[in-house]
Amino acid sequence: MITGSLQQKNGYYYAVLYIKVDGKRKCKWIPTKLPVNGTSNRKAQKAFDDIRIEYEREQEEIQRKEAELAELTKNTHPDALLHSPTISKSGSTAHELLWPPRPTRATPT
Repeated sequence: MITGSLQQKNGYYYAVLYIKVDGKRKCKWIPTKLPVNGTSNRKAQKAFDDIRIEYEREQEEIQRKEAELAELTKNTHPDALLHSPTISKSGSTAHELLWPPRPTRATPT
C-alpha cells in the first residue's frame, strides 16, 4: 500500500505519494490540477484517492511482470527463452517480456 497526503502548493492541490525505492522513502508530487480556491476539500480528497489507487495499480502490475520474468528466467536456458511459447494468461511471450517492441522510424511513402 502506498501512503500519501494532499498538499497545497502555488494555489493548486497536489497528491504527495510516499514511495519506497531501494528501501528508502521517496516523495512523488503529482498535480491534481484543482485550484485551492473554488474546490471543496471533499472533491480534492477524492481526486487524491483516485491518483493513489491508480498509482498502486501501476506499481502492482510492474511488480507482477517482474516476478513473472524472474520466475521464467530462473531455471530456463537463455536460448530456450527466444523460442518459448506463451507464458502468461495475458498472451505475452518470453521474447516480448525480455525485448518489448521498439517504435519504428519508418515513414509512409
